[in-house]
Amino acid sequence: MSTAQNNLLPDKCVLFQEEGFSNPLDNHRPNRMCICLSDVHFTDGSVGDQSAETALWMDVFARIKNLCVIYQIEELILVLAGDSVDLIRSGKWSEAEIYPWQRDKPAYKEVLRAIMADIIHTRCSSF
Repeated sequence: MSTAQNNLLPDKCVLFQEEGFSNPLDNHRPNRMCICLSDVHFTDGSVGDQSAETALWMDVFARIKNLCVIYQIEELILVLAGDSVDLIRSGKWSEAEIYPWQRDKPAYKEVLRAIMADIIHTRCSSF
């Protein structure tokens, strides 16, 4: 990889060149990229929003796509670590008079599914 290409990497990006795994001279190695996102706290928005604005996420994914094109990435691995989906911060729990740790209550699964549906609707409608 040329120095000019390496300078295109965003701050805090790490480029691995390990023998037998990511050796650029190995013609049989797929060109891979792994991105880790941690603690993004996607919520349903019913009691505030702890995650970044939608426009910022669109920019993040546009940058990832751009890097995949520049480096001709064949395999993208996206790791969601930590609290990616935040099920606790929702007003739906209090509306149903249930707490997130009361898994034995009959309404638990229904509330959980409603929160997940709202998170998906809120977060995915822009993409």
